[in-house]
Formats: sequence, structure tokens, C-alpha cells
Amino acid sequence: MRKRWIVAGLIACIGFSAVLGFTGGILYNQPRILRLESNISQLHLNLTHALSNLTELQMWLSQAIGNITKLERELANAKAQLIPGRLQPWYVGDCWISSVLHNGTVYTFTVNITGEEMFDGKPCYVEELTSEPQFLDMIKMKAWKDKSIMKEIKSMWISQNYTYVELSTHTFVGEVIWPKRVGKRVNFTRTVKPYVVVGNETTPYDSYTENYTLMIVKMENVTVPAGTFECFKLEVYENGELKWIEWYSDQVKVVVKYEYYALGATVFTPPTTVNLLSYSIRNSP
Repeated sequence: MRKRWIVAGLIACIGFSAVLGFTGGILYNQPRILRLESNISQLHLNLTHALSNLTELQMWLSQAIGNITKLERELANAKAQLIPGRLQPWYVGDCWISSVLHNGTVYTFTVNITGEEMFDGKPCYVEELTSEPQFLDMIKMKAWKDKSIMKEIKSMWISQNYTYVELSTHTFVGEVIWPKRVGKRVNFTRTVKPYVVVGNETTPYDSYTENYTLMIVKMENVTVPAGTFECFKLEVYENGELKWIEWYSDQVKVVVKYEYYALGATVFTPPTTVNLLSYSIRNSP
């Protein structure tokens, strides 16, 4: 019996010692555990901040890439503007005002770019023209100009009682109009399908074709009321007969002066002249 008590006492002492030892270990390591937990908590905070900073950096990077793209586009436009005779973009709001002398009467033509639309599968500028005083019976002209060639593929002569419409296609043989270059000779045909709209009735007219040769003869300075501009001088012939002369300026993106001798079968005596009075345009996006 005494031995059992002794064994039981030893077991109890060993158990108590183990408990004391375990407790002592906990008490000894508790500061370290707390430090580790604190460090882990701090690491979590640092990670959260890092992720937040990463998101912000990604936003800054995206903005920087956008700015670089915009600057590259502006640089390309600036370089292109150094190339004479290039095809330059128009923008909604661009406006040109010209003086037109026709049969002894002076008219003021105002041309506005009012929109950009697709027509017949082609991206076009929408151009509207008004006259003061009224030119013949025209209230307004509206045209859709193919952006790739700057030629009307649809035009509307709007009067009080009717609307005359032309649908045009242009076919080039060899050289094209753009970019303009002194010495360039451009041959093209214009095929026209006209019709008239009166109220709800549409009456088609016979189609016809015009054959043109455009010759860029030289560069010269031209003075008009809007200023003095360096221009390409172009002569336009139909079936070998001089129809008109025009002076195109890169600076204002349009012809600043015309001299019309004939249009189709209509001969102008004296020539009808057009001179730019003023303009308001955008030169970059």
C-alpha cells in the first residue's frame, strides 16, 4: 500500500511539474508570440497598403499610356502637317465664308461642317452651304463628302418647291488626288445619277458621265480677303477643255480661290469667281 502511495505521489509530482513546465513555457514565450502576432498584423496592413498603391499605380500607368497615345497622335498630325498637299481632316464646326461673283451679282456663301455620317458604306463629312442673298432658287445645299477623296458622293439642292439630288461615283485612272504634288496629273470620271423630289414623288433623270483631267501646275502665293496663302494651283479640264482653275491652301484645308469658266454645258462669261473671306477651323484633335 505504501508503495502505491509513493508511485501515486511521484506521478502527481511529475504531472504537476509538467503543468508547471508547460505553464512556464507559455509565460516565457508569450511576449514573443505577441510580437509575432503584431508583426503578422503589421504585414497584413503593409500588404493592404501595397495592394492599394498597386491599384493607384495601375491607374497612373493607364493614364500615362493614354497620354502617350494622345501625344503620339498629335506628333503624327504635326509631322503630317509638314507634308504639303496631304489630305487633312475636317471637324464638325469648321466653317468657311466666301464671296462669289456670278453674272454681276455678289453672293456670300457660308459652308459649315455639320456632322460625320456613313453613306453608301463610306465615311463622309456632312457639309451645308447657305447663301446671302439667295443664290437662284437655292435655300440650302447639303453634301456628303467621301473622306478618302474629298468629293461629293451625294448632294442636295434644296429649294422651296423641290429638292434636286445627285448621287455620284468617282473612278480614278492611275494617280489619285491626294497628296497633291506639283506636276501630278489626275484622270478621273464622275458618274452621276440625278433625281428630283417634289413632295412625296421622286422623279429620276438620265444618268451621265463626266471625264476630267486635273493638273497641279505650280505653287504660288494668292491673296484673297481672308489673307495671303501659299497654294497649289490646279487646272481642271473636261474632255480637253479648261473648265476651272482653283488654288488650294494647306493652311485653311480648302480652295481659297476659284475661277469658273464653265460647268458642264454652261459657259460663264465673264468667269464666275470665288474668294475666301474668312474661316474658322480646327487643325488638331
